[in-house]
Amino acid sequence: MKKLIEYCEYELTCIKRYGVDPNQATTRCFGAVMFFSLEHPDLSEEVGDWWDCKMHPKFRELGGI
Repeated sequence: MKKLIEYCEYELTCIKRYGVDPNQATTRCFGAVMFFSLEHPDLSEEVGDWWDCKMHPKFRELGGI
């Protein structure tokens, strides 16, 4: 899960620093979350809560979907 968190934080940094499209960054991260959840079903609830409560709101603040 550490690599997933690092990846999503990297995407947030790219939005802020380089003006990356927030919708595309959100979509990429959501895809990574879904892939991780399928590969690690024992962690899927924890990952889902993390995405819904902590990470996705940060993307929405920057204009993501």
